[in-house]
Amino acid sequence: MKYKTILALSLTAMLTVGVMITGCGNKTDNSTNTTDNGNTATDKLKESANKAGDAVKDGAEAVKDSVEGVGNAIKYTAIDVKNDISKGGRDLKESVDSKKDYFAGTTETDYTSEDGELIRVYEFKNSADADAAVKKISSDGLTIDGNAVYTTKPHYYRKGDTIVIYEGTNDAYITEFNTLYGNPLI
Repeated sequence: MKYKTILALSLTAMLTVGVMITGCGNKTDNSTNTTDNGNTATDKLKESANKAGDAVKDGAEAVKDSVEGVGNAIKYTAIDVKNDISKGGRDLKESVDSKKDYFAGTTETDYTSEDGELIRVYEFKNSADADAAVKKISSDGLTIDGNAVYTTKPHYYRKGDTIVIYEGTNDAYITEFNTLYGNPLI
């Protein structure tokens, strides 16, 4: 019982002190002879909330912008490609006599799928070189660096500083690549 009484008295005392310090919401500015019914405080509170919301949005956009580039900055190798495809239940075998060197100055590793379709993996020194290589691919995907290299459009993918070219039509592989690397580049 004493606890409830002390609590009630404490709350009443805090309320009284709060009203004495801030007033009831009405205040008169004698210099302009105007009365403020608390609207200014409400407006300032709304303004502060809007500023805080904008700061949160700006912070979130900054994080989003910095995270977006992470995927293209990672080191991703041909072995990673093979391991990722294998985890999906597919078996790739290294193909040694199929290298075409479509992108000079890269490490090319070629794999063959179970049904004999080629997967070419080009590892670049950095993401800037990979960016430049993507620009060398024609909009129809048949030409690389001005040279006609395909008669049927392959599927181009990118992860980190690596470009993966799937020269097949097997829907299971296409789905697997789309899951791992997103939609084709072209």
